[in-house]
Amino acid sequence: MKKFVLLLFVCTISLSTLAKEKYLVYFKDKPHESVSSLKKSSQQYEEVIQSLSPRSIERRLKVIGKDILLESDLPINELYVEQLINLGAEIVWKLKWFNAVSCYLDEYQLQQVADFDFVDRVEPVAKMRYKRHSDEYEDKTTLQRTQSTLLDYGPSFSQMELSDVPILHDHNINGANVIVGLLDSGFKTDEHEAFENTKILATRDFVFGDNDVGNDGDASHGTRVLSLVGGFKEGQLVSPAFGSEFILSKTEDIFQEVNAEEDNYAAAVEWMESLGADVMSSSLGYNEFDSGQRSYTYAEMDGKTTLVTRAYEAAFDRGIVTVTSAGNEGNNSWQHITAPGDGENVITVGSVNLNNELVGSSSRGPTSDGRIKPELLARGANNYKATIINNSYESSSGGTSFSAPIVAGIAAQLLSVFPHLTNTQVRQMLVASGDNVDEPNNDRGYGLLSARKAIEYPNLQITDTETILHKVFLPLSEVNTQEVFVHLLRDGSDAVEIYQMVYDDSLAFSFTLPTSLLNDGLEINFEYKDAEGNLIRIPSDFSKSYFYESGSNNHLIVKTNSTPPPVVPDDFSVSQNYPNPFNPSTRIEFEIAKRSNVRITVYDMLGRRVKELLNEERDAGFYNDVVWNATNNHGRIVSSGAYFYVFKAGNSVDAKKMVYLR
Repeated sequence: MKKFVLLLFVCTISLSTLAKEKYLVYFKDKPHESVSSLKKSSQQYEEVIQSLSPRSIERRLKVIGKDILLESDLPINELYVEQLINLGAEIVWKLKWFNAVSCYLDEYQLQQVADFDFVDRVEPVAKMRYKRHSDEYEDKTTLQRTQSTLLDYGPSFSQMELSDVPILHDHNINGANVIVGLLDSGFKTDEHEAFENTKILATRDFVFGDNDVGNDGDASHGTRVLSLVGGFKEGQLVSPAFGSEFILSKTEDIFQEVNAEEDNYAAAVEWMESLGADVMSSSLGYNEFDSGQRSYTYAEMDGKTTLVTRAYEAAFDRGIVTVTSAGNEGNNSWQHITAPGDGENVITVGSVNLNNELVGSSSRGPTSDGRIKPELLARGANNYKATIINNSYESSSGGTSFSAPIVAGIAAQLLSVFPHLTNTQVRQMLVASGDNVDEPNNDRGYGLLSARKAIEYPNLQITDTETILHKVFLPLSEVNTQEVFVHLLRDGSDAVEIYQMVYDDSLAFSFTLPTSLLNDGLEINFEYKDAEGNLIRIPSDFSKSYFYESGSNNHLIVKTNSTPPPVVPDDFSVSQNYPNPFNPSTRIEFEIAKRSNVRITVYDMLGRRVKELLNEERDAGFYNDVVWNATNNHGRIVSSGAYFYVFKAGNSVDAKKMVYLR
């Protein structure tokens, strides 16, 4: 069995600690100059790898590559740590990502440590005033929605339906095979029915140094948060990622003093990353320090300053989707988002009510360096959730604490369907699925997140040998799985290439893109026939397409076409060829209302031109003289199979499929 070495540890804090303060001691260097200087066969390299679970390694491979280690993964120099211990310092956490330790020092020791030549700097650990992200906003709406879903959501239906989660559950998308890590003030799950089937991989109390996250503090807040991402009890509460596995970290000490210490948070993030978390969610925010300490300023909400933000960004560098609540500062003098919500890659979540109206207390952006925040919104006002009070349920409180876990759960759902996605792809797809994506601002960000839009957003999977385009269409029952096509238009070309997509017999459709298409820009649209034979185009707005641009980090973006494709007018029509299937020939009829240049061209399923049947000016009228005898431009009989004919009349275009049987 593989042995995991936990590089983070906590020591027993003696009574003498009471006369000391906690500091972060940053070192100047590490035992090895770089990751590349470590031989993969060396003991040092093996120790670093042993500190990571197989799931962590798998995730890193997606974003970092085969050399899965970053420079900051190297261990701290133990000789430096020994010198601190010999001086009397009481070590709390070793934070390898920051090449630092947190420890208790008295004034004499502080001066001695600062004079060590291997010490870069010493900073006090911030003892911040912890603010629960909940408020007393009361949602008095009487809006009712009808449930027509496979699962019985009970009172939780409205909050899930607002973010289009039930249709994903109807297709068995529940976050399976994804690990979600949560940071909060405590969790108590052993007696509540909503957690009877919840898979908890590991727990850790970073305040008291044990594995019990349900005692010595306030477990009510974290329990409610967990229930909104992974709770499940039919008829009561169903949340997005009830099929996921969870790692629970208690990082806040609010039993006697309302304090939160940054080093606990950073240590928890390192620990959860090493265990293989795919998504992390934090319903905590930091901007105001405890009495007598310097508070953060708005200028320091720049994504680079606070330790919690830097820890979250370091987790993102290792492939984790990082989610956090925006904060509940909207109605007070601060107003802005709180750390780590200022992180460049952090998905910061604001709060709306059942009517998708922004809650006044939800923190606003921008960051101090001008970036839009929050990114997304979910319901946070009076959500129905589990409570440890009598192991029951409640909906009497609200805030961005309770909107962030919904977004984290949807991220887990997305990864469960497409495990090849990197965290940058997940972030881009989620942000592109908000209802305010065309006009983002610092109140609503990119808008209310739709789980359906996120799962339907096309994505690319790039391997060593191929690039695969993936797409989901919901509900699947309305899709003719044999009639799904992708339309591709290269930069500088006016010839649309049409390919059939392959159904995976479960949910998604895919198509392997020819390498030649990826050198430049590529305009992408999709078409499928529904159960009634109607042709459906995606995007449905004919002025928009998905675009792939070389060097775009595998992202597909929706934007307005540089030359919008013309909408098919009412003044022409082209019929389905007859007979169909056919052998040896088939006829194509069309009608035009005004004189136009008419062009009819046959393509195979790989988008290759087979034969041009017509290219000439025609007067207004009805025509039935176009016949294809299943030959190519060289007069040779074509192979059996499916083909397309593309009809162009002036600036208007239509296409239909036909089948030749030899």
